[in-house]
Amino acid sequence: EFVEAFGSVLGGTMEESVLREWFMCVDANANGAIDWDEFSTYILLEAQQRILKDTVQAEYVAQNHPSAKNKDDHHSDMISLMLVHPRNSKYYSFSRDGTVKVWKSHNLEHERVLYNGGSWITDACFLRGAHRLLLCSADRRLCVIDSNTGELLRAFAGRKHV
Repeated sequence: EFVEAFGSVLGGTMEESVLREWFMCVDANANGAIDWDEFSTYILLEAQQRILKDTVQAEYVAQNHPSAKNKDDHHSDMISLMLVHPRNSKYYSFSRDGTVKVWKSHNLEHERVLYNGGSWITDACFLRGAHRLLLCSADRRLCVIDSNTGELLRAFAGRKHV
């Protein structure tokens, strides 16, 4: 019935084998019949999938990286966090090696080392409008850094034992 009904609705433009496959997709419990719940669920899920497909797009961009001549360009330990600066759109990488490195957004080329604290950076955030960067590190320090110059403006040390 499904194949005949939808075949006539679609004006005979779809092959019978395609309509049968579609029927099997809609018939969620595979009992050979489609009820309203199965049909409406299928239509809603298909619509959601189409919306997601249209809105979420990923694109591979080929990168032309310069050769890694300078060893200081790379972190010596795992990167724990990546942030994008809210104003200049540059990438900031924070590592377990205690460094913050700045990368150009258009080609991912290393620009500079912004900060080298020596202890694992566990978290960070930018303070909007203040050109400040807050860093938390494994040595129980909270550092306030000028996000333009890299100057350490203030450091707060935590207790040794809680």
